[in-house]
Amino acid sequence: AKNNFLIEMFLMNEDEERLIYDYYGLDADSFRRKMDSLRAMKLEQYENLIANYELSDDARNIARASIDYIHYANMEIYPYMHKIRNNLDKIRELPRDFYAYRATLNANDNRLNYFRPYFNYIVAKINNLSYVHYMDDPGNDTEAIEKTLRSHIYKLHLVDSLMTDPGLKDNLYRNIAYIYFLSGRHPENDDKAFLEKFNALSKNPEHIERVNSLYASIRGLQPGKLLPAVALVSTQGDTVDMKDVHADANKVFYFWSLDQKNHIKNISDKVGELHKKYPSYRFIGININDDHKKWLKYINAFCLGTDSQFRTADDYGRLREKLVINNLNKVIITRGDGTIIDAFANIYNKELETVLETHHSGEGKQEAASRTDLVQR
Repeated sequence: AKNNFLIEMFLMNEDEERLIYDYYGLDADSFRRKMDSLRAMKLEQYENLIANYELSDDARNIARASIDYIHYANMEIYPYMHKIRNNLDKIRELPRDFYAYRATLNANDNRLNYFRPYFNYIVAKINNLSYVHYMDDPGNDTEAIEKTLRSHIYKLHLVDSLMTDPGLKDNLYRNIAYIYFLSGRHPENDDKAFLEKFNALSKNPEHIERVNSLYASIRGLQPGKLLPAVALVSTQGDTVDMKDVHADANKVFYFWSLDQKNHIKNISDKVGELHKKYPSYRFIGININDDHKKWLKYINAFCLGTDSQFRTADDYGRLREKLVINNLNKVIITRGDGTIIDAFANIYNKELETVLETHHSGEGKQEAASRTDLVQR
């Protein structure tokens, strides 16, 4: 009964996502009323559950937490999202009792340490406290605050001071570290300062090893450095090092998966558009899967040029760690010899074209004008 209830709550929350996104545009009191109404409907179902089934205390706790912590996570996210939805310069002042629920919640319930809604609530609260702490600093905007070293150091401090369970603290430290390192480009001294603080606080050797490995990978992907050794497989089945692929021109590597057909279509359309504007570049697709036959079938089905397509020879986990792939919109721009120009670009970000334009070769443009093997439509 508990598992069925949790599935039902999960599906309801999915259905409500678009609705709640619209609610973020409302003033604080209106938002709270809307959210309270959604929560009341779920609590009614919870009361029916415990009235009709004999549940253990732990089962009741989990069932109730599936309602409360998702609700309160949305309350924590509200001021940040309200500012974005209404294109405001700063967060509007909230009613004094807007966060009254914090006093009634057990933020250190170790029975819920590995329950996703609970963890997400704690993350949302820490993010909110950090953002509010720095939001009045001159010149700050939402995006800038969220990417700063001081904001993430402060988040580590909040976890250290507010949370008591060692396992939960370590999971939160790791979460903050990954978000910081993957949130954008930072000066090397900032990265070192954050890593030093993380290493001092974390007590989990595996987390420390992984975060330090991520840091090392990021530092190894800086402009001017050679791509790390990454083995790729060509459509002919030959193995080649990533940096040696098409060494005759600057290159843009993009990534795709057999499991995301819409993404394949969208990214190949975008690559086709960029190739027309910047023909001196080789646009090279890297598939992250290991099913060679299915990969070849997809290349044919989506009319991708065989000379411009490769797949990883390693498993995706190792590829992701080496190239710091946090989503499949990532692109890596290199010179012909594999020297990195930008390893942290996004194919849909306008900044990408600025980088491409800066390194666009007039000579290469003439040579590439007749190429048809990059993206064949």
